[in-house]
Amino acid sequence: MTDIKPEITEDGFLDNAFAVLQPRKGAHRAGLDAVLLAACVSASETGAVADLGAGTGVAGMAVAQRCAEVQVEMFENDPASVTLLRRTVALPRNTHLAGRLIVTEADVVALDGARFSHVIANPPYNASGRQASPHARRAAAHMATDGLLKNWVEAAARICLPNSRLTMILRPDNLDDIRQAMTGKFGESFVLPIAAKNESAPIRILITARLGAEDGERELPLLVLHKPDGAFTDPVEDILRGRKGIDLLGMSG
Repeated sequence: MTDIKPEITEDGFLDNAFAVLQPRKGAHRAGLDAVLLAACVSASETGAVADLGAGTGVAGMAVAQRCAEVQVEMFENDPASVTLLRRTVALPRNTHLAGRLIVTEADVVALDGARFSHVIANPPYNASGRQASPHARRAAAHMATDGLLKNWVEAAARICLPNSRLTMILRPDNLDDIRQAMTGKFGESFVLPIAAKNESAPIRILITARLGAEDGERELPLLVLHKPDGAFTDPVEDILRGRKGIDLLGMSG
């Protein structure tokens, strides 16, 4: 981590393959969730990928790093985040990715026009009953408003090409809402539960589904983040260093 200004840090991801500028405090700082989400896009992907609610850009940039043939459009509606994200793309450390990255200031729910082969999203997923951050920008990034998941899924359906995929990272207690939101739009879904340690309850889920497919869901084997000593498990360490992805379809057997 490098300090650019006291309020901004420059952080490396995927074994320092690229760098991202992030606020030190007062706003969302991306990390593990974004990298896990990006790892679900196949390295052989060749189309255009959309990152909805891109924030600091970690997920979208990780997709571009892993997938040498894709163009990634990162959509974000917070003007301050958009400004910082454009500075991130322009960093000398990111020159190898910059030509395949587009930053677009837009409200996700207003998106239209089918052009993407894969849409990824790390939406605000905390229910309104949870205590919100005292920092307004961080709270906005984390707290889900009523109908948000439904609106984001509908937007994804509008911008996905036929038979393309939507992949999201959420809390387990969002599962019923996302199932309902996807009904009639995305089907053949696969759900990967993620736990901090063995024998602990899942704290996240990754879900992927295909536009226009019939309803149906399969739960995949648990992904465990940490060993008993707190270190990352070997599969997660490989993901964080960019050595491997997460093949949700292949995991289905």
